[in-house]
Amino acid sequence: MKTLLFACVLVCTLSFAVAHHEDRDIAAVKNTTKVFFTLFEMDCKAWSNLFEVDGAFYHPLAGAVVGRKSLVDFCLSAQKAKGPNLFRQDGHIRVTKADGQYHVLVEYVYSTVKDNGKVFTNSGYESMIFKVAGGKAAIKAVTEFFNRSQEPYEWDPNA
Repeated sequence: MKTLLFACVLVCTLSFAVAHHEDRDIAAVKNTTKVFFTLFEMDCKAWSNLFEVDGAFYHPLAGAVVGRKSLVDFCLSAQKAKGPNLFRQDGHIRVTKADGQYHVLVEYVYSTVKDNGKVFTNSGYESMIFKVAGGKAAIKAVTEFFNRSQEPYEWDPNA
């Protein structure tokens, strides 16, 4: 009976320790995600440092932006856009841990005032992959999906 009780206490203790560690990792992922969306508000070198050295941002218009130098250039180009820009998370973060990485799906909204004075708004999803070490989450890759470029889905009831 003592062995069974000891085993239960050990399992519960280990389960709490693992859950606490994962909670800390998820908090780091959420924090890095929040900072990622400050693209138009922060120093571009600091923004690029959210990524691993060879991190990538796959953007529907800019293409594959790989490595910190390219990420800084992308950021500087984005910040040169005329008018106010808003880029924000627009929904809950969905997190899956697999193979030692955190995979995140998060909705966003982007809005700006164009040269003609009209407001342009775009929304979509950021699919993000993080590596977490020492309580710090680094972005391995981000793939952005525009809602405006979605293809209609036709369900085949016979399939």
